[in-house]
Amino acid sequence: MDLAYLRLKKENKYEINDLRLAWKILRDPFLSKTYFAYKSIKSVIEAGFFDDGLEPGSLTKLDFHNWLCTPFQKISDNLQRHKKDKRFHPVVLFSTGGFSPVHTGHIEMMKLAKLEVEKLNKTVVGGYISPSHDEYVWNKYTDSLNLDSSSRIDLCEKAIRDSDWLMIDTWEARYNKVPITYTDAILRLEGYLQFHLGLKIEVVYVFGSDNAVFSKKRGLRK
Repeated sequence: MDLAYLRLKKENKYEINDLRLAWKILRDPFLSKTYFAYKSIKSVIEAGFFDDGLEPGSLTKLDFHNWLCTPFQKISDNLQRHKKDKRFHPVVLFSTGGFSPVHTGHIEMMKLAKLEVEKLNKTVVGGYISPSHDEYVWNKYTDSLNLDSSSRIDLCEKAIRDSDWLMIDTWEARYNKVPITYTDAILRLEGYLQFHLGLKIEVVYVFGSDNAVFSKKRGLRK
């Protein structure tokens, strides 16, 4: 996919914005399914797509696994409690967003998601709140309180300090030069956890009101 994009870009036969849009959507393992399901660019945008401006290889060239910016001790502790359970299916919940500021609704959303997932005979061993990059927040939420990443992360840390499973992932906000898509954040987290814990853990994305509107329109289950 990346090689085809670079070749077509070099040939200069297509309008570059259209070419980039097609490339970014088709290479995304989540949003490409949305496009093929609904045959609509609007649906993809409603599902959370934006162009992060990155070119092929911009993320994969970096060694994210050795950047110890994502805590996992709570997950490790919870895994130990279930190590003798042969039917154990571990899940980690993951939510991105501005969190400007974080509030009780965000925490409640994660707790409710945990209850729903565990109804499926899966065990939630951890959950992450991942505040978005400053540039993304300042461009999208012009009418809200524009707290910088340090302030948002600090408030999130205080909001989950008594939890035995929720944690804050600072990678998205602090370790990227530009805003990134939730797809890149999810894929990076999956690889990071497998690298450090030696176990493949299912990462389930928990979305807020923006994507909930898309789900409601498309008749998806809560």
